[in-house]
Amino acid sequence: MQGALARKVALAATLAAIGAALRYTSAIPIVPGVVEFTPSMAIPALAGMLLGVSGGVTVGFAVGLSGALREFPPIPIVGNVMLGLGPGIVKEFLSRRRQTGLNSSKILEWILYISVISIVGGFLPTFAITLMFLYSTPWGAALLGSFDAANAALAGVAALIVAEAARGVTGFFTE
Repeated sequence: MQGALARKVALAATLAAIGAALRYTSAIPIVPGVVEFTPSMAIPALAGMLLGVSGGVTVGFAVGLSGALREFPPIPIVGNVMLGLGPGIVKEFLSRRRQTGLNSSKILEWILYISVISIVGGFLPTFAITLMFLYSTPWGAALLGSFDAANAALAGVAALIVAEAARGVTGFFTE
């Protein structure tokens, strides 16, 4: 039990460090100071897929803090936390389905992960925060949210590929 916990904490710390470095160094501004395309969005999603809700939220918060140094702080913090939370909830849901003997196809699981990552981690945080704090019109907020949703969907695909590879190499993340 302690060995598994130590591995999960070590993985969360490693993912947080990688995500923070990527977030700070490889962002491409779409709307300067507000929305950026960044490959670091895959890291909290990956943490949620591999470690569940608590790992995804923890890694997402660390990555979001790094993003807050570059753009309007609530968007990267809330967005990255939600990027970890969404796939973590999906992981828990799928784990419970498997425990009860209800299995689904791999393609349906991928669609569920990508949809949740795109909507919960990409669109909703940017849309809501833009409406609340930046006094945008709903259409303007939806446009900014759609940029983040597209980035999150691409990041979700990348995270799924890495998660499947990690599950194939080690039996540690198979649940």
